[in-house]
Amino acid sequence: MPRVSLKKIKSALKASPIYTRVGLLLLLAVLLVSGLIFLRQSNTNTVLRAKNQDFYLETVSSEASQQKGLSGRSLLAPEAGMLFLYTSSTERCFWMKDMRFPIDIIWADANRRITRIEPKLSPDTYPQSYCADAQYVIELPAGSAAKNGLQAGRQLSF
Repeated sequence: MPRVSLKKIKSALKASPIYTRVGLLLLLAVLLVSGLIFLRQSNTNTVLRAKNQDFYLETVSSEASQQKGLSGRSLLAPEAGMLFLYTSSTERCFWMKDMRFPIDIIWADANRRITRIEPKLSPDTYPQSYCADAQYVIELPAGSAAKNGLQAGRQLSF
């Protein structure tokens, strides 16, 4: 494998700054477009309107996608979340198996009224389960519920 020195890289960047800038802009555009495509392909079509911001929720309704949830992902954008849609209201239990970051979990009844919030759940709480009666469950970045005034009894808008 050929060796490339840092000196050669720096001189190449200095020799063609316009190409470097254009290349960086193209890379940024590709990342932005691919991020938008991901949002559309991942069924992120539900918006939760909260006090201080809107959250773009990836909806999951199949049993397989609900079991996986956010497990295994490396991060959750500050304006993103996941909405678990169920056909009826019953006890829904969640745990932090294979999670890599803390989240808030919000349970809501058939009328979209919050029944319980478990804030700032850390991955190290696994294997403990957290349960509440709900037809909808929402996972948001840790601290989002408190920051947006979400509390038990509040009606959700999504």
